[in-house]
Amino acid sequence: NDDYKARIEIAKGQIHEREAALERLRNGARVEEKREAAANVREAEAQVASARAERDRRQWLLTRGAISKSEFEVSDRDFRTAQARLDATHERQSVSETQTRPEDIRRAEAELDNARAQLTEAEAVLAKTFLRSPIDGRVLRKYRKAGESVSVVSATPVLAIGDLSKLRVRVDVDETDVAHLAIGQKAYVTAEAYGDKRFTGHVVRIGQALGRKNVRTDEPSERVDKKILETLVELDPGQTLPVGLRVDAFLEFPK
Repeated sequence: NDDYKARIEIAKGQIHEREAALERLRNGARVEEKREAAANVREAEAQVASARAERDRRQWLLTRGAISKSEFEVSDRDFRTAQARLDATHERQSVSETQTRPEDIRRAEAELDNARAQLTEAEAVLAKTFLRSPIDGRVLRKYRKAGESVSVVSATPVLAIGDLSKLRVRVDVDETDVAHLAIGQKAYVTAEAYGDKRFTGHVVRIGQALGRKNVRTDEPSERVDKKILETLVELDPGQTLPVGLRVDAFLEFPK
């Protein structure tokens, strides 16, 4: 996501630039800029005066036939050019001394808002490059390696995460026994790997609809046409079992 991080730095730079431009408009021209504009005007006035004197001198010589008309036209052109420069410096001086127009400030404020919006957008795009777990837990399995591309449309998960502070067992309760189920009902589970050890718990959730069996015992006498009610048993704290382990569950039905 280095390219997305770079976009954020670019957006921050644009914000600093827009803030400086807006501050410059609000503060107006500096004293040094005004002094420079006045000096430029005086210089242009001196050039006009010099060009006018030279033109007048050549015009006097022209009337006496001492110079050609083309020589006089050169001095006249220089005078007009100097006059145009003087007019331009007057305009620049007027701009430096005139306060900023309100519409210029509003435009600068809009450009700053736009730069801030671009930063927000860049930060939002960068945030989408991070995977955040919806729960506090532990990574149980990694399906993708670093450097692989992932997509929201891909069906392959990236990580499997589980909250191991509470271990739960999904129990298939036969349809003939569903009338005896109750929330809080005591239960325990056993596993072949742990011998006769019992892991105690209680029922925390009972399904709302019957369905097909999730687990087959592969016993010849097992009926596969029966339906089950999926029930959730939460083991008591302090007990540890591997996630995904198949166990036998026993619910204590009231007599």
